[in-house]
Amino acid sequence: MNCCQNADFDFLVNGVKVRERNLQADGSTLQFFPYRNIKTARYNYTRGDGGTLTIWIADTKYIYSFPCNDGGSKVFEQIIGNLPT
Repeated sequence: MNCCQNADFDFLVNGVKVRERNLQADGSTLQFFPYRNIKTARYNYTRGDGGTLTIWIADTKYIYSFPCNDGGSKVFEQIIGNLPT
């Protein structure tokens, strides 16, 4: 099992920038999610299996895995804390 998460999250004033590494080839994808466009976020953790973070933008969901620890919980909390009320 690969114990590296496949995305890095940078929290900016107006949104979160996600750089996702391509595990099959050298390269990466960059996404920017403005906080005002995030409809909801969810984090699921299973001991021993890691967790998944799901972010909904309109009707599209983006899923990121944290395979070997509960590190996604911190990312989730930061996203939720930055969402407009």
